[in-house]
Amino acid sequence: MDEDAAGVKDEPSLFPRVLIAGISVAVVVLFAALIWMIYSQGEGGGEPILVKAPEGPTKIEPEDRGGMDVPHKDKLVFNRVSGERSDADEQLRPIAETPLERPDVPSLEARIEESAEPVASGVKDIVAAVSGDRDKDDGAKAAVADMKANEPDMAEKDAEKDSAASKPSKEKAAAGLPRDQWAIQVAAYRQKHYAQTWMIKTKFEHKEVFGDLTSELVETKRDMATYYRVRFGSFPDRAAALAKCDEVKKLDLNCIVVAPE
Repeated sequence: MDEDAAGVKDEPSLFPRVLIAGISVAVVVLFAALIWMIYSQGEGGGEPILVKAPEGPTKIEPEDRGGMDVPHKDKLVFNRVSGERSDADEQLRPIAETPLERPDVPSLEARIEESAEPVASGVKDIVAAVSGDRDKDDGAKAAVADMKANEPDMAEKDAEKDSAASKPSKEKAAAGLPRDQWAIQVAAYRQKHYAQTWMIKTKFEHKEVFGDLTSELVETKRDMATYYRVRFGSFPDRAAALAKCDEVKKLDLNCIVVAPE
């Protein structure tokens, strides 16, 4: 290779540049033509189209609605659609109350005059009674003397009444299990009504064990508290009480023997 050929450089070709520029121009022209066609499409097409609802009623009752024939069904609905007013009157709020007639009340002066007449007659009666009482003072004094004389007899009657009233309470206190025989204690409660309820329920549910026994509640105070003990009895000796306790324990209940006092 000679020196002239080695010193000359190859120049870049202009064909790729011209091709890119031509493609760009073609794309711009096509885009502009597309826009022009879109905007000029409606020109010369006549009047614009108007969209509107069809004429006539929006809802029409069908001739054959089908289904089961139910009387008076949808009656109010069709009346409202057609604009007709329903027969029933609508009441938005309660009717105002009718005021009552004011009663005729007599005046204050008339009432004072009416009340003055009974007062005057009452005063006359009081005066007459006072004059009559003066005549009866001697008889009253004699009656008072007789009452004082009969005071010992009345005191004796009062004492008899008190003793008669105290007898039922003593009998009531003595009621219950005899204290000279053996008994069994099954439960104890702090509240009396709980103890009574449990005693009645247990005796009813277990008649075969407690049916022939007498029950009672014994009030006992212990450790600054009151307890109501449920007891059943009575038994002639300790062996009979222990035998009954064995039957009670088979019912998953507690039982202890209470010795006679």
